[in-house]
Amino acid sequence: MADLLRAGDPAPVFQGLATDEAPLALSDYQGRWVVLYFYPKAHTSGCTREGQAFNALLSEFEALNAAVLGVSTDKPGTLSKFQDKHSFQFTLLSDADKMTSTAYGTLKDHGKSANRVTYLIDPEGVIRAVWPKVKVDGHAKQVLARLTELVGEEE
Repeated sequence: MADLLRAGDPAPVFQGLATDEAPLALSDYQGRWVVLYFYPKAHTSGCTREGQAFNALLSEFEALNAAVLGVSTDKPGTLSKFQDKHSFQFTLLSDADKMTSTAYGTLKDHGKSANRVTYLIDPEGVIRAVWPKVKVDGHAKQVLARLTELVGEEE
């Protein structure tokens, strides 16, 4: 795995395709917190469980002015089927060109998919927390807890 970014680093600008193949960029979320979670492959058990956990907590993330974005190197059509099958209400981003995974240091050594890594980006575009070796169970709750702490510090 390449060097991961750290808390305090500026979040790299990214652009990818959402499941409807509309272009999507970090700048679309300016002024909001962003949970940017990378996962290896749609339609696998771990990636499904991780998506379901974020989906179950989505209203709590949104109440804290946070968007959840799941990123994989799968094509938009694959992600669209994945999203529909599991009724995910957050955005899945296709990084088929692997530019975002590369910029965030999450691309696996074989270069075909991303490692499971999550970044929490603040409304000014600064990385505030990183989870480098995500264990799926309980992870979405950990991210929500950290976001809640950070939002509380700003008030």
